[in-house]
Amino acid sequence: MSSKRAAPAAAAADAPAKKRSTKINVDNLPHAARQAHKAKSIEKIEMPKRPKTAWSIFFMEYLDKQRAAGKNVAPTAEGANAAKVWKEMTDAQKAPYSEQYQRELASYKERTEEKLQAMSPAEFRQENMRRQALKKAGKKTLPPLKDPNAPKRPLGAYFRFAHDQRATGKYEHLGVKEQAKALGEAWSALPDSVKLPYQEAFKKESESYKVLKAAYDEKAKEFQP
Repeated sequence: MSSKRAAPAAAAADAPAKKRSTKINVDNLPHAARQAHKAKSIEKIEMPKRPKTAWSIFFMEYLDKQRAAGKNVAPTAEGANAAKVWKEMTDAQKAPYSEQYQRELASYKERTEEKLQAMSPAEFRQENMRRQALKKAGKKTLPPLKDPNAPKRPLGAYFRFAHDQRATGKYEHLGVKEQAKALGEAWSALPDSVKLPYQEAFKKESESYKVLKAAYDEKAKEFQP
């Protein structure tokens, strides 16, 4: 009888131990950790990288020359030496590095614009949610991406009037603050009949904007974290 009882116990001992679940309960994490987990769970949309500045280009070249001369180079230790050389260089000597930076910056802007034009509303939502989570987690502060193809809010009645008035050149001799004051006074002095076309144009475009924005938002919701 005792051997029969021992058999199940022995079998239980030989059975593989159950693995403990390593799944993280995100709800129990601190706020910053939850946001960091959220950011990590969202796939990053790769964007063109900003080019190195003129100084950075020079510094990398400086390090390469030091290594080529057989020196054991530590970038942090060489920073002060390179900065001293850079400071003593003339504008003409710095020009090649500045020109390279400007060329690469122009290329970066062009590639970035091409990337933004090609992205879908859902991709903008995806990357901006990731960036917002990183910011809340205290990791990085990246500006939200702006979709150049997103519906644009229409100008209000007053701003339409101000735009038309500025186009006449009547206010160009005034500074920014003086212009704003003069245009505000001019708008206030207008009879309702003159304001009406601006107000109606704004109302009409607002209705169209709401329809376009709703359709855009639906496309953006195709991404769900």
